Amino acid sequence: ISVRESQAKDLLEDINIDSEVVLDPTLLLNSQEWSEIADESKFEKNEPYVLVYSVNDNQKHLVEEVVKKISDYKNVKIYQISSDWFRSRLSCCDRFYSMAEPQLFLKLIKDADYVVVSSFHGTAFSLNMNKNFVSVVPDKYNSRVKNLLSMFGLDNRIVSNNDFDVSIIDELMDFQKVNEKLEYYRCESSAFLRDNLV
Repeated sequence: ISVRESQAKDLLEDINIDSEVVLDPTLLLNSQEWSEIADESKFEKNEPYVLVYSVNDNQKHLVEEVVKKISDYKNVKIYQISSDWFRSRLSCCDRFYSMAEPQLFLKLIKDADYVVVSSFHGTAFSLNMNKNFVSVVPDKYNSRVKNLLSMFGLDNRIVSNNDFDVSIIDELMDFQKVNEKLEYYRCESSAFLRDNLV
């Protein structure tokens, strides 16, 4: 059995089931492979922006506070992306992309100057595409995001309350180390899949 976070592995061990922690499938492709899909989009960047992708309406106010702080601090526009029709628009956003197709979704992340996410996959794509990001996580059901960021020593990119220090966005992330670790985990995960799916 493969799982995506160490907490799931621990739970399975408690009931005597062996499992292997592997990367989420979205991380099995590298940034270049995702970029090729992103570049199929017709979107053209003409101004700096912070992109917000939130899938948790319960955290809407916190997400809005965080993205507004970054926008004001860096003097950039706010773009919001939604992959469904019912997600509400933040009052502070300058451009809203509803029902974005995969190419546009990826292109908006790729071209963003900063990214604010409240989802695992938003975090994963930001990490993979080497974006300067923060991940707004709930108090509960956050193990996947926390586990992913701790794998790369990026626990400081987690925001859980409105005491968020906006200056974190000035700290350079060591993406060379991130990419080296990602490649290592890709090889390990791919080997597990090859061994168990053949």
